[in-house]
Amino acid sequence: MTGMPTADQTKRLSAAALLLYALPNLPHSLALLPVVNFLPAFYADDLGLPLGLVGLMLFLSRLADIVIDPVVGIWSDRTRSRLGRRRPFIIAGLPIICVAVWLAFVPAPGVGLPYLFWCLFFIYLGFSVIDLPYSSWGADMTADYDERSRVSAVRAASGTIGSLVALSIPLLLTAIGRPGSGEALYWMAIFFVITQPLAFAVMMALLPEPEPGPTLATRPSLGRGLALIARNAAFVRLNIALMLILAGMVVGASLNLIVMTHVIGAPQAFPLMVFLQNIVALIGIPFWTRVAARHGKHIAMSLGGLWIAACLALSFVWTRGDTTGFVATIVALGFGMGGLMFLAQAMIADIADRDTLDSGEERTGTFFAFLGVTTKIAIAVGVLIGTGVPALIGFQPSDPFHTAGQLLGLRAVYAFSAAPLILTACWLLWHYPLTREVQAATRSEILSRRRAVKAGPHD
Repeated sequence: MTGMPTADQTKRLSAAALLLYALPNLPHSLALLPVVNFLPAFYADDLGLPLGLVGLMLFLSRLADIVIDPVVGIWSDRTRSRLGRRRPFIIAGLPIICVAVWLAFVPAPGVGLPYLFWCLFFIYLGFSVIDLPYSSWGADMTADYDERSRVSAVRAASGTIGSLVALSIPLLLTAIGRPGSGEALYWMAIFFVITQPLAFAVMMALLPEPEPGPTLATRPSLGRGLALIARNAAFVRLNIALMLILAGMVVGASLNLIVMTHVIGAPQAFPLMVFLQNIVALIGIPFWTRVAARHGKHIAMSLGGLWIAACLALSFVWTRGDTTGFVATIVALGFGMGGLMFLAQAMIADIADRDTLDSGEERTGTFFAFLGVTTKIAIAVGVLIGTGVPALIGFQPSDPFHTAGQLLGLRAVYAFSAAPLILTACWLLWHYPLTREVQAATRSEILSRRRAVKAGPHD
């Protein structure tokens, strides 16, 4: 393809390029948001499956990603085709995820745990095949430290807008007298399976794919390549921190509707709460972008984590009937969420630069693959904690009566289980080694070596 420079580009990207890249993320985020926020309660409350086992299915369905994500990432990095490196994977993944989302969100009556497991497995498979090349495409669009934050921020904003569009569905259904998770999931599925293929088609038709830079050295063996990744200190630190923060957040996300129903006593306020939370997250994106530009991405991400932990802890004070206070607290939590994933993705692009010097080739997709493994494990662990621990203390949403002790335990798990995870992550991020200055020096060395490769041995 022509019209798009290689990944050595450092100039400011046009608004058109950013919007085209971000467009597919508007429906793309819907593949995972309802899985955490709606499916556990729907399969436990509406379909009567045990909550702890529903959480276990979410956990087990992600284990294959430990293998799938690295395979897709490495394969995508090494692919050379008429369609480019990333397009073939996006095209292949679309039918997988669309069919799986429909089956998971619109199940036939009487389905059981195996059905849920396989639906989730194929949702995550399709997500991996699409999202890793898609994320790598964005990272390859620029080599500039702050411009990478801008690319990730616009993509995150698009995803948040998509979430708002989807979350408006249960609000509208409630307003016309048709509440319920099942009805909402049905219309979310329709929205996703129509708009996701269309959005990617527009992006791939109009946005040229970045071309890889020249290889700096002989491609390392698979074993040595993985060893280089394992020795990348910034990458290891970021992955551990992200896993801890996400797991803590997902504990709360998986229990949001359950707490709203059985503790606060206002399940009808849940769609509005999540809707407003996403608006606040959208508002937070420009703020965290500015903090990252001034103090560094790692500091911005750490501060966002502290905000999330504080909001979750504050939620403990609200009990039955405290709808306004609880909703306001969880809506405010969204401000910290706004900067989390887009900063992590921008940091991965910087980390891949260091690896380019060490390995001699661009392996952005491989790094996003391992970030994907981290993200999915964190989500699975968070759901497992959020659904499993309440079950251990005897709380089951479908029970007709709950004791005060069971409800107190549910509140404590929701409010405090994330704190040690997030605080540890913030400490790791505060001491993150890959600053703006380090990244600039790394890019300078990459460019010098590429000029030497292009000049050849006789210059």
